[in-house]
Amino acid sequence: MGRELDPDNPQKEYTGVWIPKEVMECNELSAIDKLVYGEVACFDECYASNEWLAKRIGRSVTTASKSISRLIDLGFVEPCGFNGRFRQIRVVKNCKPCRKRQGRLVKNDKAALQKTTSIDNSIDKSIDIGTKVPKALGPVEEPVRTQRSLDIDQAFLIWEEVMGYPLAAAGKERFSINSILSRKGMNLDKLRLMVRLVAESQSDRYKRFSISSYTDMLHKTNELMAWAREKHAQNQSNATTMEV
Repeated sequence: MGRELDPDNPQKEYTGVWIPKEVMECNELSAIDKLVYGEVACFDECYASNEWLAKRIGRSVTTASKSISRLIDLGFVEPCGFNGRFRQIRVVKNCKPCRKRQGRLVKNDKAALQKTTSIDNSIDKSIDIGTKVPKALGPVEEPVRTQRSLDIDQAFLIWEEVMGYPLAAAGKERFSINSILSRKGMNLDKLRLMVRLVAESQSDRYKRFSISSYTDMLHKTNELMAWAREKHAQNQSNATTMEV
């Protein structure tokens, strides 16, 4: 048998903290975030608890938790599993430098830099292709969010509540959630039940699938439901045996 994992006392071959250039030069990360990255990078798959990380960096558990979430949001760290007791994360190999802008991630490439260059407001641009635009447009109204968009946001909260770790709210994950919710008869209550099945399946080492995101769930729904039916049948069989 292998050694029992303890998220509050993880064992590792400590050789020092290595922080790559992409992480060090990311302006969206604080010094504490970079230190947390270095600690996570010491593991192939880090199952250390937030309490353990907080002790290592000399900060509060809340600070450690926020650093992990920020590293996941920026694409430097990714969740890789949950065994029903604690989450596992790992650093993203060969990650590209990125930064958060207006609620989404963009690469620090030439096109992105051109979009964020300063605008000279001293030039009168009120005339465009012969059409005069009034200078005083009044307050800009916030775009109306659809119910589906609100449901997708709620789906991220459901995942974090049930699985114990957050998912990066990237476009791919939002697309996957939208596809799942578009299925006939699907709603947030049924989605929560499916996420609970995912959490339960993590403790079954004999299962033939792995789900660590809504994107995985979208493509492996059949495997997940087949596993759930098999477990239900086994439970009924065990209950009948006990009655006899």
